[in-house]
Amino acid sequence: MLSSISQFLQEEVSRTPRALDPQLQLQLLFRLLNSHFQQMGRVDSSRLPEGTIMQHLQIRYCNIATTTSPSQERPDICVICQDEYAAEELVGGLRCGHEYHVQCIRQWLRRINKCPICRATAI
Repeated sequence: MLSSISQFLQEEVSRTPRALDPQLQLQLLFRLLNSHFQQMGRVDSSRLPEGTIMQHLQIRYCNIATTTSPSQERPDICVICQDEYAAEELVGGLRCGHEYHVQCIRQWLRRINKCPICRATAI
């Protein structure tokens, strides 16, 4: 699946004369993943409204010292966008304990009410 996502993004970039904006890349990735999960019958039919998402997300400021475990040399990354967490960046946690950039997880939960890592019902 990851190779098809990468191929899709490369095709989109090659069709455009300039590089795609990272936000647009993220939106394309979400559309592709949503389409893939729909085909597999794994999309949660209940799309969450913004108010519900923000009410249940456990939001905090990222502290690099707390997101780096002793066995790691680099900070954790958001598995949705694959970017490292930056100091004082907003991080949103789900009840399963997994955390993501707030913008990333908000966009994800508007489409799929499952944790991207463990697939537990998010809210």
